[in-house]
Amino acid sequence: MKSQNFLIFLLPFLVSCSAWKDPSKYRLSDGNYKLRQSQSVREAYIKLNEDEVKIHYLSTDSTASKIITILATETEEESLENFKAVCFKRTFDIDFVTVPFKLRPTKNDFPAQLSTNINGSFFIGFRYDQYKIKYKNTLLNTHKREINHFGYSLGLFNGFGATAMNPWVTNNKINIEYDGVVYLKGVALLLGIDNLNFGIALGMDHLLDSNKSYWIYQGTPWVGITLGLNLN
Repeated sequence: MKSQNFLIFLLPFLVSCSAWKDPSKYRLSDGNYKLRQSQSVREAYIKLNEDEVKIHYLSTDSTASKIITILATETEEESLENFKAVCFKRTFDIDFVTVPFKLRPTKNDFPAQLSTNINGSFFIGFRYDQYKIKYKNTLLNTHKREINHFGYSLGLFNGFGATAMNPWVTNNKINIEYDGVVYLKGVALLLGIDNLNFGIALGMDHLLDSNKSYWIYQGTPWVGITLGLNLN
């Protein structure tokens, strides 16, 4: 039991470190996006360097395509103080998620329970990411680029976990205590704000051993908080 609690508290730090090592979903990278500027939305290819952003507007009419290069000290068509752009894209998402906290409802006069047993699931869904680009003037009269990220994914998850089995959660049908293996499934909404990835889930557990008919939470919906790790 102590080892499970240790892993539960360690997992958020592991997820955070992984997010920094693999920032593809959290940082704006080179690629095709929809770009919104001044209420208009256009397809564009974005290329980032250390001190510049290159925006290549895409069009079936080659004469309508153009490239705007935004340097840290100047821009071709507008001042950096007034430059604001929002890039966004929609993708297919595959994540590994864990639910460190589950709130189980009142059942058979048993009060609502907060479960912290270890578990892990694969999440598949659709993702939307948005990146806001702007520049701020510094005390040295140069411009510092800022890119703020927000994203969310909606999809399904399936996985396995553990649950405490004892006489109290089986209406005294067993007289031992052990950790049972459960299959969990449900739907989750994952939110990404810069490098932080968390969410909320609605799911249910199914005990996989012979005491499943006694377990009061068999197939009972729960609500939980999720932490995620990007896999694609």
